[in-house]
Parts: sequence; C-alpha cells; structure tokens
Amino acid sequence: MSSLSQETASPAAPRRPLAARFALGALKVVGLIVYTLLFAELFIRLTVHQPILPRYVTDTPWGVRGNIPNARFWQHTSEVTASFHYNSQGMRDERTFPLAKPAGVCRVALFGDSYFAGFELKYPDTYAYRLEQALRQRGYKVEVLNFAVSGFGTAEHNKTYEGFARKFTPDLVLYEWHLTDFDDNVRSGLYRLKDGQLQPAATTFLPSIGLQNKLMKSSVYRFVADNSQLYNFLRENLARYAKRALKVVNAKAAGDDEGAGAGNLGSAVYAKASPYAVSLSQALLDQAKASAARDNAGFYVMEIPRPISRTQFEPSITQMSPQFLGTLNLIQPTPQLTAAGRPDRKLYLEHGAQHLSPDGVGVILAASLDRIASDPRLQRCHGDRP
Repeated sequence: MSSLSQETASPAAPRRPLAARFALGALKVVGLIVYTLLFAELFIRLTVHQPILPRYVTDTPWGVRGNIPNARFWQHTSEVTASFHYNSQGMRDERTFPLAKPAGVCRVALFGDSYFAGFELKYPDTYAYRLEQALRQRGYKVEVLNFAVSGFGTAEHNKTYEGFARKFTPDLVLYEWHLTDFDDNVRSGLYRLKDGQLQPAATTFLPSIGLQNKLMKSSVYRFVADNSQLYNFLRENLARYAKRALKVVNAKAAGDDEGAGAGNLGSAVYAKASPYAVSLSQALLDQAKASAARDNAGFYVMEIPRPISRTQFEPSITQMSPQFLGTLNLIQPTPQLTAAGRPDRKLYLEHGAQHLSPDGVGVILAASLDRIASDPRLQRCHGDRP
C-alpha cells in the first residue's frame, strides 16, 4: 500500500535557483519601499500640505552660497504658485548686468534672504522689481540688483558684497534685517568677536553644498525636490535641526555659552538672541556700513518684522542698542504694517513660510520709497537734473 502511494504521489515542485529567489525577494522589498513612499506622500499631501520651496543654491568663488546661475524652477504652496528664474549672475532677474554702469544710471544693490529674494512671490510682486519700477516712475534712471540668497545672514551679505557685488559699483546698498540673522551670523562662523573686535574666523561657509551640487546633476533628484511634498517635509525638518546643531557648535567655539544653550535642538525657533549674537550682528552691520562708505555708496537697513497675527508684528532689531541703531539709516516698516493690518487682509502668506504677500511688499515699499528716492546719491540720475 505504501509502495502504491509513493508511486501515485505528485512529484515535488522544482526549487527555484538561488538567483531567482534573491531577485524575487529584492523585488518585494523594492515594491514595499515604493508603496510606503507613495502612501507617505499621499498622507503628507492630505494632512500637512507641505509647501514646496526649492532652494537652487551652489558655491561661489567668494566663499558663501549663491543662487544657481540660469536656474528655472517653481514654488508651490496652497496659496500661490510662482515661477523662479536666476540670471547667469545668480540674480532673480531676466536681465544680465554689465559690471560697468551705463552712463547716467544709478544702481541700488539689495542684500537679503528669502524675503528679498521674493520666495512665494511672482517676479513682478517682488520688492526688487517694484522698487525699480517705482523709482523709474519718479523719473530716476535706476537699476536694482538683487543679491539676495535664501538663508543668508549679515555675515554672508558682507562676503557677497566684498567678493562680488561691489564690482557693479552700486550707489546705494540696502541690507534686509530679519530676526533669524542673529542666529545666522553666529552659525556661519565667518566672523567672531575677540576683545570686542570683529575678526575673520573662516574663509567659507558652504553647508551641504558639495552634496547638493552632486544631487543637482540628477534630473530624477530635481524632479523629486521640485514636486514631492514628502521630500520637502523631510528636508525642511532635517535642515532645521542641522541649523540648530551648527549654531551650538559655532556658539561654543566663539565662547558664547548663552547662545549655545539657546541653540539646543529643543529651543524655540524665535528664541531671544544672546548678548554675543547681538554684539556680533552690530559689528557686522558696522563693517557693511564702512564698506559702502569706502565705495562712496549710501547704506540702508530695512527690517522685516515677524508677524504675530494679521494685525500684530514684532520687530527684532530693537534687541540692538538704541545708540547703535541711531547710527544706521534704518527703515522700520512695523508701524505701517500695523496700520495696514486687518483681520481680512494678509500682509504675510500663511500656508508657506510666512513670507510677505504682494500686499505686504506694497506696504514695505511705501515705507521705504521716499527715504531711498531722496538720497543725494540718486539725484544725478533723476530726469529733471540739468
């Protein structure tokens, strides 16, 4: 009986080759990863609505980041879709500027972070574009050159001015100030205070730029960076922790124990600046003012206050001493923003990274235009001048 059973039993299925089993297992793992990523992407899109704000930056010969020349990309939030183009000089402009100024033309050079770069704004809504158009409507032959780079602080503005921007011989230099500049100036490690004196501390500050340059060569990576909310969610959160960690390191190196404590990974994003960070920022602004004066250019600082609500705005440059602020040509649009604020009006965009809205840009333009237009260095470029 047992013999008959053995003869009539079905033969065992042949065992797959090892390579085939390995390939099938790998395919299952890849499929699981793809499924997980697609599910996570859908989850982020449905629950977080992560803004997609690519930063097309690279290294520069003057040692800090710069916008990638000739880059074209889009920014997307639930409030706005804006196209970006950097010219061959890394400025957000369709034009390319010769180093030599055209006869009878004055130049205004802007230095700032994503606010002056016009993140979440279409190009005609940016401060740089609207300032140039407003000055031209008043009869000035003027070019506004925008050297803003997302994430910059005063130290990086100074390196950019010395290494690049001053070659364009601007007549006016306008620095943006934002609360994050306190941390950015410490984090960069480009300058330190020693016995109250500003000294160079590092020749370059190019965080993650080597990796970024390699990744940007891949069209697949660019597609993901420009379109995936999951990728942007992960990048923004990792970058936030990396910035705080770097601030701790450089604050300790500078002997700023209070700043190192305030820069721990669990600290508030808008923590009050340490005395060292305040003194360093004042010294850097002094350096910028002296550099502009050496080149016979006017120097202004415009503060971008932080929105607390649609009707309340908090300045930060007031953490500096009143005596120091009195030495600056300081433009503070907080009163104008407060006057213009209404519960039904957005002066800052609310579903991206709190950048200025077109209405907000209009307010800071109105707060600054008369000051800039009345500067004596621009009078030679006015159409009424004989």
